[in-house]
Amino acid sequence: PEGDGDKILVPVADRWQFFCDARFTLSLTAPEGLDLHMRVFDDGEEIADLAVSGGATEQLRLTEPSCAQSDSTTLEVLIRATAGRSSDVWTLERAGSW
Repeated sequence: PEGDGDKILVPVADRWQFFCDARFTLSLTAPEGLDLHMRVFDDGEEIADLAVSGGATEQLRLTEPSCAQSDSTTLEVLIRATAGRSSDVWTLERAGSW
């Protein structure tokens, strides 16, 4: 229901990239009838957010924070319902690394 939320911890490994062009993607699919809002935090700092309408899938693409050091981290992802209701679950998928 509207206002309900979940917190997910997402580990992200730093892989060596010659061109420092690594990408990490989070894909959120909202069930039909339920709008969602996703906020992403790294070390307590909000680094991105994304709104997803019911029945849709949206992607959040994050770029590598730094080339000079290891960026391995655990992101905190908060997903909260903003409107509507559904008995179906939302889906969060990840791809890539730093």
